[in-house]
Amino acid sequence: MDSNQIIYNEVNYNFFLVLLSYIIAVFGSYTSLVFARESVNVTPKERFAWIAWASIIMGSVGVWSMHFVGMMAFDMGMPVNYDIGLTIISMILVILGCAIGFGVVGLGSRNLLVMFLAAVFMGGGIAAMHYMGMAAMNMTANVEWNFTFVVLSLLVALFASVAALWMAFNLHTNLQMALASLVAGLAVCGVHYVGMFAYNFTTMSHVHNENPLPSALSPTVVGSGLFVLSLVVLLIGVALTRARPFSTANNQALPEGANA
Repeated sequence: MDSNQIIYNEVNYNFFLVLLSYIIAVFGSYTSLVFARESVNVTPKERFAWIAWASIIMGSVGVWSMHFVGMMAFDMGMPVNYDIGLTIISMILVILGCAIGFGVVGLGSRNLLVMFLAAVFMGGGIAAMHYMGMAAMNMTANVEWNFTFVVLSLLVALFASVAALWMAFNLHTNLQMALASLVAGLAVCGVHYVGMFAYNFTTMSHVHNENPLPSALSPTVVGSGLFVLSLVVLLIGVALTRARPFSTANNQALPEGANA
């Protein structure tokens, strides 16, 4: 091993931000699951809009915002900035993945095989968002990957997506949806933090950086801002359940795999 190279094996986290990332994932998951659930009670022309909103909320709040706060919680001991273009692309990828997943199940068949295939796209979008978000990091360090944890994070993303799709279209009551959002939030966080175990970085001790990279983002400001956003989204979901109480009878009237 090069004596000039320092390997950072210890991961330091701000556990307040870790908890905040979970809360954000729960809030986003609840509202997106409510939108997906309610999509079965509207006309076919209206259904696309409900599925689209479920995808946008799950992707941008439930997954991407959680990921970004989780990144703020990760203390690398050096200034870190993010490539804006890659960061935006990472959000687009997860929204598209969620849109395909919710769309295939919500607009078409709801059998387990179709649900699993839809989860491949949703889970793929979640994983792509995570690793694209990691690639967006600008810092004075080299990165190495533990591919065992990379593969494990992909599997977590897949089965988290299966669970989210099943819960969105099979649970009925508000209490069930609230409990489901706790599970979905845990699953989304699982993808991120398992993926972080795959991440190792090194920095050269003898390199003098004449222009150190400034840290333009305050973890507290970013975390608080995204938390407020997720809270607003949650309030929309709660208001939606009050304005449009779910009709179990309507849902049961729809044959499985049929378009209303």
